[in-house]
Amino acid sequence: MLVVIFRVSDARYAIPCERIIEVIPLVVLRAEPRAPAWVLGSFVYRGALTPVLDLCQLMGGYPCPKRLSSRVILTDCTLPDGSSIRAGLLAEHVTEARRLNATPLSGASLGSTPYLGPVVQEGGNLLQIVHADRVLLGSEAALAELFSHRSLTAGETDRTATQP
Repeated sequence: MLVVIFRVSDARYAIPCERIIEVIPLVVLRAEPRAPAWVLGSFVYRGALTPVLDLCQLMGGYPCPKRLSSRVILTDCTLPDGSSIRAGLLAEHVTEARRLNATPLSGASLGSTPYLGPVVQEGGNLLQIVHADRVLLGSEAALAELFSHRSLTAGETDRTATQP
């Protein structure tokens, strides 16, 4: 399986490339009022307003550092009502896409979070699979409402990179 590897804190994670639309640098974001701390804001991607979610904040409880290796992983996310939206997932140390040669581990699950998949072992390192399309499934109805009526305002243009 081809994956993109990233880190949250000291843990390593992987998102299967079949779920990824594009990986881009951090972009200038428009703030989302009343959104949870892990919803950073939104930007225009190919003519559509696209929210960006901070995986470091969501999974690790801290804001994603603004580094050259911090990237936005664009994917389609399923909302609690079954519809889907295009969203960006900001993560740190997004440094490689490669074929994963790992051994699945058996044993107890590390939680019931819908987007966290199996833990695998590659060499001597543990790596957890992230189901990017399920990131919003545990969210409240208010979050679904936040994303349901999205539209561009006059003057908004496509993304502008904040990193070289």
